[in-house]
Amino acid sequence: MTAAVRLAIQAEYGGWELARVQLMRDGTRKVLLRRPLRALPLPGLSV
Repeated sequence: MTAAVRLAIQAEYGGWELARVQLMRDGTRKVLLRRPLRALPLPGLSV
């Protein structure tokens, strides 16, 4: 499985998003995923 496919699957089903991609001197890439912050309602309060 390629890295692009793995990242796409992780992002779609795991709730992650691509934050940064660094290209290293030797041609490899360092990828940073992050989970976006979501505003959750406080427990016990109805909207």
